[in-house]
Amino acid sequence: MLAAWAQAETVTLAARHDHRKGSCLGAVSITAEGIEYREGPRDKPRKKPHRYAWTWADTQQATLSAKELTVLTYEDRWLKLGADRQMRFALTPGTDLATANAALRQALGRKFVAALLATDAAPLWTLPAKHLHGFRGTLGTLELRGGGLGFRSPTLSRTWTWDDLENVSSAGPYELTLTTFERSRLHYGGRRDFTFQLREPITPAQVDQLWRRITRPSHILTEFTTKEN
Repeated sequence: MLAAWAQAETVTLAARHDHRKGSCLGAVSITAEGIEYREGPRDKPRKKPHRYAWTWADTQQATLSAKELTVLTYEDRWLKLGADRQMRFALTPGTDLATANAALRQALGRKFVAALLATDAAPLWTLPAKHLHGFRGTLGTLELRGGGLGFRSPTLSRTWTWDDLENVSSAGPYELTLTTFERSRLHYGGRRDFTFQLREPITPAQVDQLWRRITRPSHILTEFTTKEN
């Protein structure tokens, strides 16, 4: 997938941008410089067709799901008490997102959220679980793969590489909490916690396996050493 991204250089996805009133059809382009949206032709052309562009440095976080691409910027929205501006682009159902997923991962690293299912290989082990959020929950399956963890459900999907995870904790065999680098205003350091109620017990060996892989001593040092070199 990374090779395909390097050769293509630009990945284009048909998209719809919804406004307060109405919407417009266009395309999102993922280039070597960043992310851009351009409105397509209209029966009644606008004086200023909608166009948005963000460099990778301007992109605080990008989230790709089967339904949409969301770009979180560093721009303050004063009408929303300084909340960072977030742009959503609805994608055509059934679009092949493999190359876009690889391109965003390569360009953004931890600033990319893959709200998609991993399909690269069979999981090493699975656990039926309920993701707790607010006053509700989502039934699904936690999956351990060689490159990280995933959660599979009809309404919520995530694929985390080991570098996307900061910590893992468990209060018992039927509970597991993952601390990720996904942005959140409601959790410590802006990071987002995912708490799962396990429908089958997790073993101490499985918890230890996750903890050692996520919080390995070289986890942070390796990243900074690589950047310095």
